[in-house]
Amino acid sequence: MAHSSFVQSALLVPILLVLGAALHKHAATLLSGVAWRSVFSPPTRVLEVELYSPTASKAFPSAHLTAQIIGRDLVFAEGPTYLPAPHRAWFFSDVPAARTYIHHTQTHSTRPFHTASKNQNGNLWLRPNRTLLACEHATRSLSRIDPATGQREVLIDSLSGVPLNSPNDVVARSDGAVFFTDPQYGAMGAQGHGGTLYRRPAVVRWDPVTGEAREVVDGLS
Repeated sequence: MAHSSFVQSALLVPILLVLGAALHKHAATLLSGVAWRSVFSPPTRVLEVELYSPTASKAFPSAHLTAQIIGRDLVFAEGPTYLPAPHRAWFFSDVPAARTYIHHTQTHSTRPFHTASKNQNGNLWLRPNRTLLACEHATRSLSRIDPATGQREVLIDSLSGVPLNSPNDVVARSDGAVFFTDPQYGAMGAQGHGGTLYRRPAVVRWDPVTGEAREVVDGLS
């Protein structure tokens, strides 16, 4: 019997869905104005898309898309981001399992990327810098990861000398400024460091050119 379930654009589900060729064309577009209802009748899944912004319509020219399951048996899938050529791959996290995965669109294969990912959550391909940004709960940091080698560099882990809580989600504005949320989830043992929180949850603006960072929203709930 078919059933439906509502899924927000963050893909907070135990599987990651690839949303067809139309999305690949605009995969780097910020899809903040999208929600979709999945109507599941094995073995296929059809997504009925509801759009809230003109930007979103560029990625979803059709209201009916098919989806492909590219990851199974995940604890809590998060942070999908598309890596353009030469990678042509989807990158995503399994937060409590402290693993990240990469799905190559040309070979239709999914493999572990990091098996000790420091409870990495949100990810973002920063187009001007051709850099993969990663929010890490366990290290309280926003890091840069080389998708070719896996090498990692911490970009920011404190603000005004006070450790961050647990960077969670990250986006970039058209001028290159990076914004990330810093909630309390990392203090939950299953999702991060399980340690003390030193600041109120907030949204932080980070400049990838100067390295300057400041809070832009305080007291995030």
